Amino acid sequence: RSVWKWPAGGETGVAEAFLLYFDTLAHAIKRGMVFDPNATPNERVPALAAALPEAPVDAVTSRLNAACYGDRPTDPDELGRLRQAVEAAAQRPRPEPG
Repeated sequence: RSVWKWPAGGETGVAEAFLLYFDTLAHAIKRGMVFDPNATPNERVPALAAALPEAPVDAVTSRLNAACYGDRPTDPDELGRLRQAVEAAAQRPRPEPG
């Protein structure tokens, strides 16, 4: 059983925070991050940051935690800015391993 609770209905800015986090994970995995299903979102921050330098992974993770564990929405404009930054980071050349 998953510890993630997908928001049912609710305010705008909760489900969108989940989607942003999962899209960020998908970009990082495509860039070589190894997904550890046993790690918490906070424990994944260093791996996300290594795969997506310059992406606001701390803020994305913070917004996920607020949505997941506090059912707190994020302002749609903030989510849009975060998404733009993640998408821009995902378009940059991959970092060299090391």
